[in-house]
Amino acid sequence: MHTRPISIGVIAITFVVSLLAMPAAGTQALAATATTFSGQATVLSGRVAGIPLPCIEGPANCGGVVDTGPFDNAQQISESRSLICYDVPTQDCLVTPPNVTGQVLSVEVLHAAVVAGGDTSSAEASVANFSLNVAGQQIGADILEARASATCTNNGAVVRAGAETSVTINGQKYTVGTSQTQTIPLPGVGF
Repeated sequence: MHTRPISIGVIAITFVVSLLAMPAAGTQALAATATTFSGQATVLSGRVAGIPLPCIEGPANCGGVVDTGPFDNAQQISESRSLICYDVPTQDCLVTPPNVTGQVLSVEVLHAAVVAGGDTSSAEASVANFSLNVAGQQIGADILEARASATCTNNGAVVRAGAETSVTINGQKYTVGTSQTQTIPLPGVGF
């Protein structure tokens, strides 16, 4: 008979301890859920005069001349894929791939980067000394740059993006600010 009250006491203490531990365990489970991010930065993707631009620096099956490839895991950083020249006769380039566009496109420096960690993911892509001569149109820029970031907050995701550049098209200079979209007609091309 003496063991019965001890058993009930042990069961009662175990029950109370488990009640106190359950909210902490639930909180721990919520805190252990990791936030994941993805991102990719690509420089010069597509075709010029019907010729696909080759992947020069990036992972297998990359989508542009310079490409970080997709990042889908937090805590990753890619600051590579930089300082490549495309059809620019200079000895300052680290990599100068063969030109497959028939001298239609030249770019001196191509850069792409993705940084993901904690609660934020950021990507950027830029080119310097860009020149495109196609269909009688001459397009050039000293620098073209685009940036995007996403941050996870208690109220949801916060996304920011922007680009700043000055472009010269057929001798006329156009400046595009951070949040502007501008359409420029190209005579004789149908755009």
